[in-house]
Amino acid sequence: MKFYSTKEICQIYGLQFNPFVTNFLINNKYVFRSDNGVYHLTELGKQYGKMDLNHNNQRRIFWNKEKFSPILQNLKKNFIENHKNRFKLYHMTHIDNLKSICEIGALLSHNQIKNYTDISNQSVNAKRSKQEPFCNRSIHDYVPLYFNPRNAMLYNVQSNFGNEVIILEIDVDISLQPYTLFTYKNAATNDALFFDDVIEFLDDADWSSINRYTWFDDPTGITKKAMMSECLILDKIPISFIKHIECTTEEIGNKIVDLLSNYSNMPLTVYYDSNLFFKI
Repeated sequence: MKFYSTKEICQIYGLQFNPFVTNFLINNKYVFRSDNGVYHLTELGKQYGKMDLNHNNQRRIFWNKEKFSPILQNLKKNFIENHKNRFKLYHMTHIDNLKSICEIGALLSHNQIKNYTDISNQSVNAKRSKQEPFCNRSIHDYVPLYFNPRNAMLYNVQSNFGNEVIILEIDVDISLQPYTLFTYKNAATNDALFFDDVIEFLDDADWSSINRYTWFDDPTGITKKAMMSECLILDKIPISFIKHIECTTEEIGNKIVDLLSNYSNMPLTVYYDSNLFFKI
């Protein structure tokens, strides 16, 4: 049974240890502050953590990850749902990959998946082997999700693969998973900004640019990059987080429905002629 300091467990779930978290812990009676300014566990808090010595031989609060994680996830969920910059999440792939996704039961990261139809831009994809700045993992260790799927990546893959490109809408709750990262601009670009704190990301990212309908009227290229901002999910996304599938035509929609009928774990709605796609 592993215990983490408040700062450590907050970082795992993308929350900085700041007054926002401290006030939550106090107001919900997990901790109290003594007259000398030291935080202690309440009787309720003792169900989730313990007091112990840190590396400086000081008594501090440490939390049982298994017990306390759902509380932090709920805090993060409430913040996301009530923020002015609410978002949706999408993953684009080739229709031929849908069968393996169903059989595996998950969307896998680039470094885990084998034998799939790759729709990525190879020159851009090569840049995703770089490490992100928080866990020092390759970007290829994460499943990439877009906030705005109607972006330059989609335009490129539709130009190459036509109607065989499909878009999966992913439940926003996947962003509550540990070690989730957020990027302002495409993660492969040199000027991408990485965030592990969802509060900082939602407050600081330029959402007017992320949510733009087109980038063609911006000669600077900034809008194009911003529209490809990402949510990065470590290792895999279980298919239970897939809400529905978007495609371009009724013919493709029927093909998807026929495929899904073979898998009881994928009772999904399929939409065709979606306005998410380009008319190419």
